[in-house]
Amino acid sequence: MPKRMPLKTMRKASKKVTKKVAKKRTKKVVKKAAQKTIKKTTRRAKKAPVRKQRASKRAKNPSLIRKLLGLVFGLGLLAVMVLAFWMWQLDRRVQAGFNAPFSSIPAHLYAKPYTLALGDAHTMAEIKTVLIRRGYHQVSDISAPGDFAVSKNVLDIFRQADSTDKASAPKAVRVILHEGRVRQLTDHRSAKNIQSLSLLADLIGNLASGPMEDRIPLSLHEMPEILLDGLITMEDRRFMSHYGVDPLGILRALVQNIRHGRVTQGGSTLTQQLVKNIYLDDSRTLKRKVNEALMALLVEWRYTKSQIIERYINTIFLGQSGDRAIHGFGLAAQFYFDRKLADLNPAQVAMLVGMIPAPSAYNPFRNAERAKKRRNVVLKALHDNGYISANEVALYQQTPLNVVKTKNQGASRYPAFSDLLNRQLNKDYGRAYLQQGGVNVYSTLDESIQQSAQAEFKAALAGLENEHKIKMGSLQGAMIILEPETGEIVALLGGRDAKTGNFNRALDAKRPIGSLVKPAVYLTALLNPARYSAMSFIDDAPLSIELPTAKAWQPGNYDHKYHGKVSLQKALVHSYNIPAVKVGMEVGLDAVATTLKRLGITEALNQYPSMLLGASNLSLYEVAQMYQTLANGGKLLPLTTVRSVANNDQQTLTRYQSKGEQM
Repeated sequence: MPKRMPLKTMRKASKKVTKKVAKKRTKKVVKKAAQKTIKKTTRRAKKAPVRKQRASKRAKNPSLIRKLLGLVFGLGLLAVMVLAFWMWQLDRRVQAGFNAPFSSIPAHLYAKPYTLALGDAHTMAEIKTVLIRRGYHQVSDISAPGDFAVSKNVLDIFRQADSTDKASAPKAVRVILHEGRVRQLTDHRSAKNIQSLSLLADLIGNLASGPMEDRIPLSLHEMPEILLDGLITMEDRRFMSHYGVDPLGILRALVQNIRHGRVTQGGSTLTQQLVKNIYLDDSRTLKRKVNEALMALLVEWRYTKSQIIERYINTIFLGQSGDRAIHGFGLAAQFYFDRKLADLNPAQVAMLVGMIPAPSAYNPFRNAERAKKRRNVVLKALHDNGYISANEVALYQQTPLNVVKTKNQGASRYPAFSDLLNRQLNKDYGRAYLQQGGVNVYSTLDESIQQSAQAEFKAALAGLENEHKIKMGSLQGAMIILEPETGEIVALLGGRDAKTGNFNRALDAKRPIGSLVKPAVYLTALLNPARYSAMSFIDDAPLSIELPTAKAWQPGNYDHKYHGKVSLQKALVHSYNIPAVKVGMEVGLDAVATTLKRLGITEALNQYPSMLLGASNLSLYEVAQMYQTLANGGKLLPLTTVRSVANNDQQTLTRYQSKGEQM
C-alpha cells in the first residue's frame, strides 16, 4: 500500500495543477478572442466600402415619395404666389372701379322752375297741363307727392320730391285763382299764406350726342325702402349675410332649374351682378366666372353693404332709348314714368325691379302684357316676404302700368335753345366735360312760354303763307324771347320746326335788319341833348345823297309819301325812312356805329348811308341783345341761357349772374 501524502502537500500540488490548467485555458481563450477580433475587423474592413457605396447611392437616388412631396410643395408654393398676385391685381381693379365716379354721364339739362306767385296770370287749364306734363296725377284728394286735385277755382298740389334739389322737401299747397290770376297760396302743413310755389326744375334732356351711357345718380337715403325690399326679395335674399358669393343660393337656383327643366333662376348675388356690370364683359368663360367670384369677395371685404347696394342701384342697366343706355333706377323712373324715383308707388317700383333679368324682354313700351305679369310676380313675392299687405297686392296687381312715353329721348326737347346753351358753356367747360362730366345744367328756358311760342309761330307762318298765296310749309323764321331785366332767354326757336337741324336761324342766319336799326339812330341823336330832344323837328322831304362810287342815293318812305315837319318821336313811332337818314347823317355814321356797339352789337359794320336804314347783315341773336339793352334802360346784360351748373352732389360749380354795364 503506497504511502499516503500529507494533506498539506496534496493541497499545494492541487493548486499548482489548477493554476497550470487555468493558465492553459486563459491562453486558449485569449487566443480565440484575438482570432475572433481579427476576423471581425477583417469582415468590417471588407464590408465598409460596400456600406459607403450603398449610402452614396441612397444619397444620389432619393425615394419617389420624397420626390413627389417636394414637387407638391413647390407647386403649392407657386400656386399660392400666383393666386396672391392675381388677387392683388383684382383688388387694385376693384378699388379703382368702385371708387371712381360714374363715367360718360352727359350733362343733364333742366328747364326753369315753373312758378306760381301771387298776382301772376295763370289759368286752371294751363296749370293742369303743366302738372300733367311733369308727371303729376289728378286725384280726388292729394295724399302723396305728385298728386293734384281741382275743385272749381281751387287747386291743391302735393309737390314732388326732387333729387336735384336736396334742400327742398315735398309740400302740399292750396292755390286759389280768381279772374285768371293767383290770389292766394296756402301751405297745407302750416296753414300759413306763402308768396310763391315753384314746381322745381324739369329735366328736358341732356347735352350729349351719339351713343352714351346715361343715369341720374342717387344717394341711398333718396331711394324708397320698397325698392331695397324688392331687390333683396327678387335678386339676393341672403344679401345681408353672405360675403359676396352665396353657395346656398347657387344650390337653390340649381334645384329650381332642374325642377323646371330650364334656367329660371341664377345663383349670382347682387355683389356678383355689380362686379359683372362694373368690371367684366358678358362672356361665359370659366376665367370670367372665377374673376367674378373673387372680385365679389374683394368688394364685400372692402365696402359696406350700404355702399354696395347704392352702387348697384345706380349701375344696373334698365333699358335703351335710341343710342342712349338707361342705367340706374333714378333715370329709369324718369324714363318710364316721368317721375322722381321717390314718388313711385310699389307697383311702379315692382315693374322696374322685375325688368332687371331682361330689360328688353320686359320693356313695357313693347311688351306691356309681359311686363305686367312680371310686375305682378314681384308684388306677390313682396307680399310673401311680408313687405306689403294682401290688400295692397290685390290693388296694385289690378292697376295699369301707367308708363309715359316722354318726348325726351336723350337729346334736348328744344335743340335750338340747347345749341346756344352749348356754345355758351363750351367757353367755360369744354365739350368733352359736358358729355362725360355728369353735371347738372339749370337753364333759363320756360317750357310754357317755349311751347306757346312754337304753336303761335307755326300758326303765324301758316297765316302768312295763306294770305300771300305762298306754298304751305315753305316759309321759315326764328324767334327769341327774353327777360330784359336779367338777360335770360326764356324761349328760342331756330326754325319752323322745333327739332331744327344743324342750321340754327336764330344764331346763324344773318339778314339786313331794316328799320330795327332806327332806335339806335335816334338814340345817338338824343345822347346830345343840347342839339336834339324827342320834340326836335326833322323835315320829311325828298333827299338825295351823293355816293363816291355810285349814283346818288334817294331813299323814300314805305308809304311813298312825304310828311313835312315831323318830330323825332313821331318819325320813330311811324318808322319814317327819310328823317332817320337825315338825323343819322347829321350825327355821323361813326357815332351811330359806336352806339350800336354800346348796345351790344359785335358784328363789324360797313359805314355806308344805307346802314341807317338797316342794310347791315346781323343775326336775330345780336338784334335781341341790342333790344335787351334798350328795354333795360340802357343797361347791357349779356344774353344767357344758363342760370347755374352743379355737380352730381348738387354743389354749385358756376352761377351765371351778370351785373351788367350801363351804356
